[in-house]
Amino acid sequence: TATVTDRGERRYDVRHADDTGTPVAELDAYDDPLDAREIVKHDAKGRYRPLKTAPTLDSGWAFPELSPRDAYETVETIYPATVANWYREREGELDVTHWRETMERQSGIYGVVKTWDRGEGYEHVNWVAEACCDDSQCLKRREWAYDDDTELDVDGGDGVFPCREPCSVVVSAARKWTRLESEQPRTYEFELTPSEKEGVEAIIDAVADGRIDEIREADTKDPANRYRARFLRAKRFDDAGNLSGTPTDPDADDGEDEDA
Repeated sequence: TATVTDRGERRYDVRHADDTGTPVAELDAYDDPLDAREIVKHDAKGRYRPLKTAPTLDSGWAFPELSPRDAYETVETIYPATVANWYREREGELDVTHWRETMERQSGIYGVVKTWDRGEGYEHVNWVAEACCDDSQCLKRREWAYDDDTELDVDGGDGVFPCREPCSVVVSAARKWTRLESEQPRTYEFELTPSEKEGVEAIIDAVADGRIDEIREADTKDPANRYRARFLRAKRFDDAGNLSGTPTDPDADDGEDEDA
């Protein structure tokens, strides 16, 4: 929020959107933009936030009396490298680095990501973007595509700030998925009742959408309810944790995860 003093100077109040209209006296007030470094480090549950533009920013704070320069520094600390890219896009000067170019420059342990592009299309990049770049996961608006000539089939989001290239979180996740996608498919046979199948699907949806905490323990009508999940585990898992007693790899010896 911008205001003008009696001397014609602009002053800015920067806070979480959830605290709009809350009196400053009810919030933790700061005046040094660098204080925002601690605010953005953890979410409301104390968990580390690896992606600073994730919609997990905790509320309850305010920077109520900032000069224009300090307002800029505060926003840049909360959402790094966003104001500059927003300005460059507005001026028609935003340079975008697409998926293929970003992956081609990976090296070391991340170089394996380059093997995922085998001339077999770009469906895998759609999967990555849907998993990582949806509005529910990142407040930036994805502007990068597969390459200069190939747009992705999933929506880039509605964020104010543009995302000009796959970020480190996307690259790190893509490295893991590259290894997982190199596995050959197998056919497994499980016995589940219709409601149990729906329960497995509901659990995956709830975890993927971050809704686990919203499912009440007493609401056993919800297929993703914790007690229903525990009942399914008690009924269908063997002592080794295999669904329906079916091992993932019946021919493999027990050993350490190769990616540990």
